[in-house]
Amino acid sequence: LIDGAYLQYLEGEEAVVDVLYKKIEGDGRHSAPKVLERRSISARTFPSWAMALLTWNDETKMLFRRFNPEAALDAYAVDPATIDSLIRAWAGSKNWMTV
Repeated sequence: LIDGAYLQYLEGEEAVVDVLYKKIEGDGRHSAPKVLERRSISARTFPSWAMALLTWNDETKMLFRRFNPEAALDAYAVDPATIDSLIRAWAGSKNWMTV
């Protein structure tokens, strides 16, 4: 949860991800879900975990600004061209915890 926004990085076979995303869209706990990036991959970026938690603090905000210097600190303002690099940078920070 980042200032009221919940980010999910979904990976896997296209059909499986599509079914999961449809469930997210239909879940009343989510309002106005938005796909920030969608592309085919040859291998999972994060194969060893199912969920992770990110602490939203000065370091993670600084990383956000590095990839989105003009955007408001808002998950929905992420430049789709930078989302993969941003997620990887966050995953490399000490504020990222797999669960």
